[in-house]
Amino acid sequence: MPIALVVREQKKLVVEELPFPKYGSKELLIKVTHVAQNPTDWKHVHFGLAKPGSIVGCDFSGIVVKVGKEAV
Repeated sequence: MPIALVVREQKKLVVEELPFPKYGSKELLIKVTHVAQNPTDWKHVHFGLAKPGSIVGCDFSGIVVKVGKEAV
């Protein structure tokens, strides 16, 4: 199961296991191996800009494990 930092309440983060995401025919499924948190990540949580249910972070690297049939 994937693990992520998820906003559950205003200004509250939890580490949570999530189901594997579905991907479309033009998308890739990537197994994330490394994640970096940067100042905008914690600021969005701290100042209440991140909505409950949001996954924090967008800087990552990983390995492509599945490719949609129409992915280029």
